[in-house]
Formats: sequence, C-alpha cells, structure tokens
Amino acid sequence: PGIGNENTVTVRNTEAFSYILNKNASETKTVVLLPRYAIAPIKEGDKLGEIVITLNEKEIGRIPLVASKNIDANKRK
Repeated sequence: PGIGNENTVTVRNTEAFSYILNKNASETKTVVLLPRYAIAPIKEGDKLGEIVITLNEKEIGRIPLVASKNIDANKRK
C-alpha cells in the first residue's frame, strides 16, 4: 500500500434514498463520513465512506460511498 498515482479519488453513492416526512416533521440532517485520506491501491467500488441521514437525532438512513474508479499505487524504485 502507498501513495496513489492520483492526488484525489472521487466517490459516488451506490443506492438511492427516499423517506416520506409528515408535514410536522423536524428538519433532517445529513452527515458525510469520509476518511481524510485513503491508501492506494483503491479499486472501483471499494467502500470509502457513507452518508448518514437523521431525523430528530434518530438515524433513518445510510448510503454507502464507493470509489468511482481505480487508483493504482505508485511503484517506487
């Protein structure tokens, strides 16, 4: 494992999320959980984080975030 051949990695969600709120519901909160850095190699589809959705401080959903492409490790000589 080590430094990748790119400086950044893009993530994407793998699932959609929907939830029906009643008209008196409080606001929802969304938190994106991702590490500060990831160690290469990274394969497309590797789970790197997730989105957590809460309503009244109770979790109502989690959406996985995965790498959108492969990131190879640099080969050091």
